[in-house]
Amino acid sequence: GSKIVSEDPIISPKETDSIVWRAQHVPYELATLLKEKDISKVYIVGAKASGSVQAAVQIIMDNGIDVSAIKECIQDDNEERLNATIDHLLPVYSNVISLKEMMEDVGGLESYSTESKDILVHLLSKGGEINNNILFASDCGRRGHGSRYIQLLQERGGWKTYPTQVW
Repeated sequence: GSKIVSEDPIISPKETDSIVWRAQHVPYELATLLKEKDISKVYIVGAKASGSVQAAVQIIMDNGIDVSAIKECIQDDNEERLNATIDHLLPVYSNVISLKEMMEDVGGLESYSTESKDILVHLLSKGGEINNNILFASDCGRRGHGSRYIQLLQERGGWKTYPTQVW
């Protein structure tokens, strides 16, 4: 893949982060990377529930790695398909949990840095539910349907393009 550059250092990849590009439906390289790093638990988020999220969850589970999909952090360009994927397909391969459950699973809010706490507290509202009034999407500028997908999301309202990434 290409180097990812973000205007926001909080979400920019670190030097120690590994990036796997999905060149085919099932990302076999992802399973290899996770096994090489002896990773036993994975949390999945993504912008295409019925594509890359489903494929990643499936290959991770097929390789015996515990995987949880964070439902508030998964989207799709079709709301019915999103709901069907989260409610019916992802539970076949993974635990489907809330962001709050994930935070508790990894040690609770106390285990996060001050910067991370501020971001997570900002995200959580209304009794622990995610505030979905503003949603973000990033157009990577790669070939394919990404630009059209982002355009359709923005037509729904509540979506903003962020961060800008240079490829």
